[in-house]
Formats: sequence, C-alpha cells, structure tokens
Amino acid sequence: MNDSAEKPDEISAQERLFWTPLTRPWPIGADILETRKLANIRIFEPWQLAVLVCEASSQGDEFFRQIGMQVSRADKSHTTFPNEREVVEVRTEADVVEFAHGVASHPTLERTDLGDLVHYLVREIGRNVVQHSSSPIGAACAAKLDAGFLRIAVCDTGRGVRNSIGALYPEIATDLEALRLSVLPHTSGARPSGPYAQSENLGLGLFFSKEMCWRAGGGFCVASGEGMLVWVASESNGPERYFKQIRNWAGTLVSLTLPATTVTTLEDLLEVCHALAREVQREPSTVGLDFIDGAAEFPSDALRLQIAPVQDSLQQTHELRHTKLLPAVQQGDQVVLDFADVRFLATSIAQALLGEVFKIRGSLTRLTFLNCSRPTKLAIQTVAGAARATYNPRFV
Repeated sequence: MNDSAEKPDEISAQERLFWTPLTRPWPIGADILETRKLANIRIFEPWQLAVLVCEASSQGDEFFRQIGMQVSRADKSHTTFPNEREVVEVRTEADVVEFAHGVASHPTLERTDLGDLVHYLVREIGRNVVQHSSSPIGAACAAKLDAGFLRIAVCDTGRGVRNSIGALYPEIATDLEALRLSVLPHTSGARPSGPYAQSENLGLGLFFSKEMCWRAGGGFCVASGEGMLVWVASESNGPERYFKQIRNWAGTLVSLTLPATTVTTLEDLLEVCHALAREVQREPSTVGLDFIDGAAEFPSDALRLQIAPVQDSLQQTHELRHTKLLPAVQQGDQVVLDFADVRFLATSIAQALLGEVFKIRGSLTRLTFLNCSRPTKLAIQTVAGAARATYNPRFV
C-alpha cells in the first residue's frame, strides 16, 4: 500500500483503517458509509474496493457514483484491465474467465509468464466463490498494477470458510483454524459428501494459490469470519507469516500480490505444488506440520511456549504437556512452540511432548512450530508420523 499518499485531515481515526496494510490489525473501515468522507479517500487498494462494494451492496449504484467508484459486471463487453476505482462483479464461471482476461490484458502482462499465472490464480479463486460460497451478490473483484506489483482481490458475502468445511471437519473450533485447514491440500474434497466433496474437486485451489503467490515473490491473504492468514515472500527459505483475529466478516476475502517482473513460470510453480500434493497423500504431516523459520505474528490470545534446553528431561516434558499443551489443544486454542533455544530435540523428548497431542483430531491446525533446527524438525516429523497425525481423515 502507498503509505506516502495524502490522507485528508477530515477523515476520522476509524476511517484511517483504510490505510492500514494487510499485515496490521484488520483494516476494513467501510462500515462508515458516508459518501462525503469516502469520496475524500484518493487511493484505494483492490481489497478495499472489493470489501466496500460487498458492505455497501444494498446502497445502489448512485452511492458508488457519488464516491467516484464504478461497479461493472464481467462479460464479453468488459475485458479490459479495471481502473483504480472500479470493481467488477462476477456471478458465473464465465464472468470469472472474463475478469481474468481483463486483468491479464494489461500491456505489462500480456504474453508473459505473469499473464499465465494471473489467468490461473484468478480462475481458481473466482470459481471457488461461484461454486461454494453461496454469496447472494457473487463476488466483487478488483485489481491494481502499481510500484512493480500486481494486486488482485476477490471478496464475497457468502457463508465463509468455516461454514463451508465445518460439516467435513466438526472438530474445527475457530475461524483461524478453519482457514489454516482450508489452505492445506485435499481438505475440501476429502469425502464424497458435504459442500465441497464432489468427485471432480481435489481441494487444491487455495493451497496452490497460496504456494504460488509467495513462491513467485509476492503474497497471499485469506480472511473469513474472525480470522485472517497472510503469507509474504521473504529472503529466507520460507514466507513471513501473519495470523490475525479480525472484526467479523461474514464472507471470504482473498488478496493476491505478485511482482510484475517475476521470472517464475506457471509450469515451474505447478510442478512444485503437485509434488507437495502427492507427498501429503503419502505422509500428511509433511505438509500439515506448520514450521515457521522467518518473521511471524500470532493472535494475542495464542498460547506461546518457549521450549528451553533444560526441558530435555522426561519429567519436565510430561509436566509441560499435561499442564499446558494438552489442555490448550483440546479446547481448540492456537499454540506456538518456540524452539529457538534448542539446538536439537531428542526423539524421546519429542515423543513425550507431542505423541499424545498429535492424536487429537485437529491438532495440526492448532500447533505452530517456530525456530526449529533441522534435527528438531526431523524429530517432530518422526513423532507425527508414528502418531499418524493428519488433518484429513481420508489419509488415515
């Protein structure tokens, strides 16, 4: 976001949330639908435009005209790159294709690897909305190419991620846990019943989109209910991660960021993603275990346990597991285990700490492992494999 842009003095503190980057607390301020004040905001980001249209969908076209916005319907007469205050509504798969064509038609993107990637990502995210969200207005989509980055947003007012997959995973305790599950491979297509589980649906859309965005040097954000997850490319091997609790949003928002000069091809990204998807069927914990090596931010109410070298004893480990770790995971809390002070974790200690925990349904989407050395990761993976830890009952 362009933080240097002029911010009119008459805009209230709450409305300044419009200017807050996605990696800060939830930035939606569109619940104040006053045309005079909204018209004074000179620069919108795509996700802001999309959210505003969803929140103000009952206001009518005149409202958007007064604040200088244009709401268009994706069709064959609208296949151009949207302007900076334009939102395109999509309600059918054909609409999704037309919006994808419009974004990829930008002169900077045409006949480039990024253009192919845009086509793929927009169609994956847009079809998710059309097929599964039950959004009464379809989806509001916006795009912007600025400062070397392409940003695309798709927002709906549907039933949200937790309600969409809740029938398949009744153990889900929070919106944040539902989001963590939704971006893992083969989650929505796990069973032959339920809202997503159609035979032609492999449940890979959000997983592939998330992996492609950060691996291409950009970022991926998904928000629904009271949860938000963000992945941002970093100089380390993995992405920076942000876990957020937000003001409740009934539907789902997906925001994609891609560098305009990416040299990563769609073919290369698909090869990596398919390899990960195949591996997870053989060993679910390979992808299901959430290891973070780079920068990260967690909800304020997450339980954070600093694992110290002194805890390399079975008695102390049992006490930590029974008094803190097990109760938190059993009641659905998010738990962060920080191993920054541990050079290596003995497999026996890893088993004592996590063996019982991994047997709890939903544990993989409640646990995060921070600052693990290679030997520590291997020990945790071994224990997870022995416990047959999985986020998907299909793999048991």
